[in-house]
Amino acid sequence: MNNKKLSNALDSLAKRQEYTVFQANDLAKAFGNLTTKQHRLFDFATSYITKDSKYTDEYTTTFPELLKHFGLSSTGSNYAYMAKSFDELRDKTQLLIQKDSQIIRTGTFDYIIYDRADGTIKFNFSKFVLPYLLELKKDFYAINLTTLSVLKSKYSLVLVKLWQANKFGHNSSTQIKGSLDEWQQWFLGDERKLTAGRFKETILTRASEELETKLHVEIELLTRKDGRKVTGYEMTIREPQHFSPIVQEDIPFDFGEEYQ
Repeated sequence: MNNKKLSNALDSLAKRQEYTVFQANDLAKAFGNLTTKQHRLFDFATSYITKDSKYTDEYTTTFPELLKHFGLSSTGSNYAYMAKSFDELRDKTQLLIQKDSQIIRTGTFDYIIYDRADGTIKFNFSKFVLPYLLELKKDFYAINLTTLSVLKSKYSLVLVKLWQANKFGHNSSTQIKGSLDEWQQWFLGDERKLTAGRFKETILTRASEELETKLHVEIELLTRKDGRKVTGYEMTIREPQHFSPIVQEDIPFDFGEEYQ
C-alpha cells in the first residue's frame, strides 16, 4: 500500500465515531456519550491524578469508599452496580489519538482490577491518555470534585468541563464558540441529534441556569444564524470578581433516574 492510500485509509479511520484527541482541551469535549453517573465516576477516578502522576502508577479505591461518597448503602446489589458502572465507563471512554503521522487506538483506562478479598478497586490510566488527563486536571479541577457533586445534570457537568477547557489563565470571562454540530457533539456524543431550538431550550439553557444558580456565574448565550438557519452558538461565562467555587463535604451522590 503506498503512502497516499495509507493516508486515506487512516483519515477514514479517524472519521469513525470515536473521538480523535489532538490536545488536552479536546478531551473535555470527547465524552458527550457519557451519562450523568458515568461523568461523575470519571471525575471521581481522575481526581486521583496528581501533577507528579506517571502512567505506571496504580490507584486504589474501595467499594465502601465509593458507596459512602455516592450516598449508597452497602448491599450486594450496590457493589455489583458500582463494578458494572466502572466497566461501562471503561467501554465508553475509548479514544483515537492523532499524534504526528500516527493514529493511536486506546482506552482511557489501561486496566481495572476488582479484588473480592479486600473489597478494593485498582485501576490505572493509559500511557497515551495520561498526559491529556494531567492537563485537563490542571484546568478542570480549578472546580473541585466536591463542588461538582452539587451539579445534578449531565449537561451541567459537560458545560463545566467545556468552560475550564476554554478558560485562559486567570481571566474572569471565558468564551466558548462552535458550530451547531460541534455543540451537539460535545453534549450528546453520537446520540440522536435535536433541532436547534430544542437543543438550546432543553440542554444549553438548563445547564446554564444550573451553573448560574449553584456556581454563581453569569452566562450569556448568543445564537449564530445564516438567515433563519441556526449555525452555532457563542457562550460567555463570567465569574464574580472574587470567585470561589462552592465547597461542600460528604454531598450524597444522586444517580437520579439512571439508578435502578
